[in-house]
Amino acid sequence: MKKVTAIISLAAVFAFYGLIYDGMCDTSGERLIYTEHVSYREGEEETLTATSFLDAIDIAMAENEADPETTEFPEKFSLTDLGIITKVKKQGDYGMCWAIAATDSVETQLIENGIDDHPDLSEWHLGYFAYRGYKPLMSTEENVFNTGGTNTIAAATLSRWQGLITEDKAPYGTVQSMEPYMQYAADYKVTDVLNVHPLSSSHVKHSVNFMKELVYNHNAVAAACYSRPEYYNEYTHAHYVDEEGAGIDHAILVVGWDDNYSRKNFRRDRSQPEHNGAWLVKNSWGTDWGDKGYFWISYEDKSFCEAGCYNSVPADTYSTNYQYDEAGWCVSISADANQKNLSGYMANTFTAENDDPITAVAFYTTEDDADYEISVYTGTDPSSRSYSPVNGTLASQTSGSQRYTGYHTVNLETPVSVKQGDKFSVVVRLTNHESPYCIPMEASAATVSAGFFSSHTYLFHTFADSETDSSYISLDGKTWYLTTNKRYSYNYPEYLGLSAPLKKLRSIVLGNTCLKAFSSPADSVILPEEPDPPAITEPAVTTEPEVTEPAETTSVTTEVPPLAEDKFDINKDGKVNAEDLNILISCFHGTLSEKYDTDMNEDGKTAITDLILMKDRLTGTQYSVDTSN
Repeated sequence: MKKVTAIISLAAVFAFYGLIYDGMCDTSGERLIYTEHVSYREGEEETLTATSFLDAIDIAMAENEADPETTEFPEKFSLTDLGIITKVKKQGDYGMCWAIAATDSVETQLIENGIDDHPDLSEWHLGYFAYRGYKPLMSTEENVFNTGGTNTIAAATLSRWQGLITEDKAPYGTVQSMEPYMQYAADYKVTDVLNVHPLSSSHVKHSVNFMKELVYNHNAVAAACYSRPEYYNEYTHAHYVDEEGAGIDHAILVVGWDDNYSRKNFRRDRSQPEHNGAWLVKNSWGTDWGDKGYFWISYEDKSFCEAGCYNSVPADTYSTNYQYDEAGWCVSISADANQKNLSGYMANTFTAENDDPITAVAFYTTEDDADYEISVYTGTDPSSRSYSPVNGTLASQTSGSQRYTGYHTVNLETPVSVKQGDKFSVVVRLTNHESPYCIPMEASAATVSAGFFSSHTYLFHTFADSETDSSYISLDGKTWYLTTNKRYSYNYPEYLGLSAPLKKLRSIVLGNTCLKAFSSPADSVILPEEPDPPAITEPAVTTEPEVTEPAETTSVTTEVPPLAEDKFDINKDGKVNAEDLNILISCFHGTLSEKYDTDMNEDGKTAITDLILMKDRLTGTQYSVDTSN
């Protein structure tokens, strides 16, 4: 299918996203590289807003940082005791910790869900095709295996169905390049990345209870920390960063905790945590490091952040990925001109590539406990000048809520049948409880205020192939607006949890909504049965008493000339259907209360002949009657 074009400078990502973790690699020397896809002059002061519907007025809003509800957890817990953690990997001299943490999280879910007892996935494939291939997520001149990454980058790459494949097909450290055709090879397809955040956000810190909730629900959590040796006690395998603003440079996997892990186990030549308690962490530096590859990190570690949890299914579960948001979740917006309403709609229209039914929809939620309502329409017509993605036939609806922020795949309650070439649309209403910015979006450029000047930071350049393939947003589900390449100005950027270089964000250039639709192989889906046509029951015919001396008659069969089409439309509603037949039957039985013209053949009475004519009209058979003189 047609997909968007994504062009990016990885260094530009560094510029707004902060320090990207890549093992033990130094990521200093950030820079901006501008692309040629610019809709305004370089250096021009940005004063425009997106469009009139996105103009806003100033109101006061407070940032909310509510912790999840307090839950009772055991004092000590470890997923290693459950046998669902795979072997410790060794990243070697490569900056591949982010890819290892992501694939390790998937492997745990494969075991937990009974899909594979001994999974071993290729980190090398993920790390390579995030930056290479026919359509890389990003472009960089650096060695891709030392470029580094984040949960957000892994989520965007894997949600495009670039991987995952098994280790034997792309072994770690074996090749420096792969054939482009391997980009979309997959043995498993990622369906969910819980608690991932947009590319523009700062690295998110979480409460102890929140992290425990994730792990206790059998998620191996891909997190991040600052890994310098001066914070590590090699004798107790304990790590504690006591300095605010230390940054992060390493991805790890949280697999358990111990509330009673002594604060005295951390280095004594530095300040120690105030309380006991630490996370059990699986590292990616081999089993000859730490405690057979594991170590402890204090609950109070000031660098510890992020919490991505991955889930996947066998690749043959879904067959086609209908998508425009290949750059993934960059920013969040509101469809409300005042940026106050907590709900909004997003929509995409797609063209069916084959006859496989649509079985699932994927999207991001921008806040914990967000509600969603999914609607799928068939027979949409995006060529119409007054196009609306809801102008077709409603074919399926599904609703619910998502406990965690992040990427989710929701199976439709009713699969939708499509034929190759059919147009269909997917509409999702999202409702937050705190932030008005409920719609996840790609974005290509951000304008940041700097005193009397503004700077332009490029995120992703994403453009649909044509307007009919573009994305839409709406406040009420009735009036729709295109998003691709439109400017959007923020009233309350403090609500977005932005990274430091974007704290004074003024506006962005939008891409597509983060909304996908998946089909499944036709032979694996049971579609709802089409309703049977209404049963046509001929009324019983009363037989006249036998005549002793019957009159001589000659029986002939005569074809009835076609009747006027409006003759069959008894109730004059513009169509001929079972309702007209029921009126005719009621008249025949003498139970009709309203007056209708039910004399089909205009012989002066409503009789069995009229019923036969209507039956033949509805069933499409040649109508005829037996007449006698």
